[in-house]
Amino acid sequence: MKKIALMTLGLVLVAGIVSAETTLSAGIGFARNTAKVEGYKLGDSDNMIIDETLKSSALAINLDAKTSIMKTAFSAFGGLQIALPSSLDYTLDYTADSGNGSDDEKYNLNSGYNITGTLGAGYNFFKNSPIQVFAGAGLALNTLNYTYDSSSIEYVYTTFGVVGTVQANYFFTSHLGALVGLDYGYYFAAIKAEVKDTDAGVERNFDFKDSFKSVSNYNIRAGVSYRF
Repeated sequence: MKKIALMTLGLVLVAGIVSAETTLSAGIGFARNTAKVEGYKLGDSDNMIIDETLKSSALAINLDAKTSIMKTAFSAFGGLQIALPSSLDYTLDYTADSGNGSDDEKYNLNSGYNITGTLGAGYNFFKNSPIQVFAGAGLALNTLNYTYDSSSIEYVYTTFGVVGTVQANYFFTSHLGALVGLDYGYYFAAIKAEVKDTDAGVERNFDFKDSFKSVSNYNIRAGVSYRF
């Protein structure tokens, strides 16, 4: 979480040094997060192999920073998204010596969060107009933590990937305006992917890193902007 916050803070600090114009935005949006694991060998006597999908949706708090590069229409951007889902859609498909099967469940979360940090560059269309449209792409870091089933099962993922963003600003004055934005991130590299299962006081850890497939995330938001 600290790394994600520092990414955004670093962009804002650099903005004051190398740019002619910086826009900061804050808003509320909707975030959807999907994490997938495929081919995990459970290691039991039944030789079970599982595919697992976790889906969560929630309102999200969003912070965006955009700064023009050397007085051109090109800009660097950074973003921070924090979502606190209250439920989890869980899908399990498995094969085993005793047969195959699947399971679909919806769990209420005792606690849960998705945090996403983005950093990249793009192009500002209509730069000198009150209405500005920005399209960009860059790198992203996503971390999720879900705890359910009477706090005995905890999912912890930290993943790295790429992101695309489209943002539109309308400035009512030279400084104050509104923002609508859409991000889509695809995370293909797992820094951490594990499940902690505590049953009757005994903790078991399952490392899903080698079986990790992807995390995808999209975010739609609206908010207010201030231009320096």
